[in-house]
Amino acid sequence: MALQRTRYAVRIGGSLRILFTVLEKANGELIIPTKTGERAENNLGPRLLEQRYSVHPSPQSPEFTTIKQTVNTDDGKTETSVILTDAVKLKNGFAIVFVRRVQDLTPERYEIQSTNRKNERAYVIADLDPVLHSLFIGVFVGHPDTPFNASHDHVVVGHFPFKEFKIIILSTAKLIPVHYTTDYTHAVTFPPEMLADVRSQAILRAHMRGKTPDICIRQFLNSVTVLEKMLWEKGLLEVTEPHLIEFIKEKISELDDITMEPSGLDTGRRAIHTLSDGKPPNPRSPKRPPEFSRKIGRLED
Repeated sequence: MALQRTRYAVRIGGSLRILFTVLEKANGELIIPTKTGERAENNLGPRLLEQRYSVHPSPQSPEFTTIKQTVNTDDGKTETSVILTDAVKLKNGFAIVFVRRVQDLTPERYEIQSTNRKNERAYVIADLDPVLHSLFIGVFVGHPDTPFNASHDHVVVGHFPFKEFKIIILSTAKLIPVHYTTDYTHAVTFPPEMLADVRSQAILRAHMRGKTPDICIRQFLNSVTVLEKMLWEKGLLEVTEPHLIEFIKEKISELDDITMEPSGLDTGRRAIHTLSDGKPPNPRSPKRPPEFSRKIGRLED
């Protein structure tokens, strides 16, 4: 049986450019390969051969669904990270898959052609002017019957039901010219049993619970702020004119002071970040350009 393919794209000029694809297996598993930048680590690291996400039905668990990220690079390394969430099976909210700052999609390798294949559909998320705008998207997953009833003036919410899951796509843009690299924020979970004390175990379990739509939007906006700051910091490394350096420093200073704070747990592996429960962005944050609001506010099938 052929995989059901759903493609998500932006329109640049008169052509479509791929953001990512969702492949749905017969058992309901979702595979999400993404179009990435050419190289990791600010275009100086190894070449990215593959970056994909997968959302598994996990039939042997009555409570948890597995979300997995896999990255393969041309130096022979494979990195994986895993999220366990009860959002789907308990229908208590949604879980982050990723938040991404989209790179420059104007090269021809990102262009997609329209298709009339029976097992394929495509959605246009936005019309994008890469000279003016950088696009930020977030992907969250929950149960098909779980409503996502939160909204925000600066975020467009798209609902996409599948057989076993519902995908929520959050989108916004900033008045920053697009960059040739891309950056992501992710979540990661760890088994509570790996830590001895009850308090630490409770914190680890909290990371595995579904998040309300309001918290998902807050997590998305906090992630966008982190990614926007990273983008401006890339600019500092690439410009030499004093007035541009001062301009970028001013833009960085205007952003909310949102960081991915460690939870305080020592897992012996890596820091656990609590971005989803961090403070919401300050209302003084720059508003989304009104001309973009009109273009991104309508999803086309």
